[in-house]
Amino acid sequence: MGIVCPECGQASRDLEFCDHCNRDLNGPPAAPPVPSRCPLSAAGIELTPEQQAALSRPEALLLIEADGAWQRIHWIDRETLPLWSARLRERIAKNSLRCLPQARLVEEDAGAWMMVDAVPLRRADGAPEKGTGP
Repeated sequence: MGIVCPECGQASRDLEFCDHCNRDLNGPPAAPPVPSRCPLSAAGIELTPEQQAALSRPEALLLIEADGAWQRIHWIDRETLPLWSARLRERIAKNSLRCLPQARLVEEDAGAWMMVDAVPLRRADGAPEKGTGP
């Protein structure tokens, strides 16, 4: 009896580690895929595989410029969304507070995008802080 490795697709006799690529076959399941298109602008923004990988956890973020404005984006997959929905809706409800940047939630079949306005930090003299701009 064997098992098919989800990484390389080869059959392995060892049920713990793949005989071919040595992947842990009993480890946690892979994170659900992040969509390749983010609805940040009307046309959408195509994400690179590296950007998609960076958004594999809800607390992870990307800073992306679209339509001349910087946005902080997060991806929350459908399975994880119930754990985050109360906090996300609470944050959206605070959009009327001028001290917080505007945020919006865009739900899709596979999950939801949280997008928040982002601006680079500035020193008292108005110059951007070194290394803090998006």
